[in-house]
Amino acid sequence: MGVLNSYVRAKATLHPRFAQTYGKLQWYCLDFWARELGLDTGILDSAKTYGIAELLAIRHPDSQKGPWDTGLYNAVEDFRELYIHDRVTK
Repeated sequence: MGVLNSYVRAKATLHPRFAQTYGKLQWYCLDFWARELGLDTGILDSAKTYGIAELLAIRHPDSQKGPWDTGLYNAVEDFRELYIHDRVTK
């Protein structure tokens, strides 16, 4: 139950922030999200050191620069793949 509760809380907290930023220049800026979410760019290595097993990198965190070498980490291409949105079909 703890993981599910964490997921629900994270989604409730992050979804409005993602929706507010989606499509704007900041959406594609790693520095913006690092400041907004209090992330360290070396966070994946630190997380692995402390035993977090499921880690995900962003291959193109900055649309103004080329792709990053994500090493052995699984990666999505850019932040759009992480955007959680509700799809409405009619």
